[in-house]
Amino acid sequence: MVKFPVFLFHGWLPRAHVEAPTLGSVLLARILLKLGSYGLLRLLVLFFNSFTKFTLSFSLMGALVAGIVCFLQTDCKAFIAMSSVSHISTLWVGIIGSRGSLLDPAVLVSVSHGFVAGCLFFFVGHLYESRASRSILILREG
Repeated sequence: MVKFPVFLFHGWLPRAHVEAPTLGSVLLARILLKLGSYGLLRLLVLFFNSFTKFTLSFSLMGALVAGIVCFLQTDCKAFIAMSSVSHISTLWVGIIGSRGSLLDPAVLVSVSHGFVAGCLFFFVGHLYESRASRSILILREG
């Protein structure tokens, strides 16, 4: 497995999803990560003018790095977790770039992303139970 030397993404979210059972990953993707997104949304509404440039640059960097890390993943659960980070970071770039006019669609996209990511983790858990592997290289062969 190729290791990508990024200290920001080399541990917390992908490792939590990989080591958790399927139900834990589904709950993490559906509920807990959306609560964090809601908290960021509340902070952004309160301090929109103060943190705009910082949040925009941090979101762009997060989307770019998470997208690069996705290409280097061999575990399906880690791939879904990193693509989730990339998608939500891109959503934040859209919110900040529109100066807050996309808040209602952003909430809808965030909630629907929770359902889709939860279903993806459920299907990967089912594949793991039937094939005894989460490796993308092994699963694509057969």
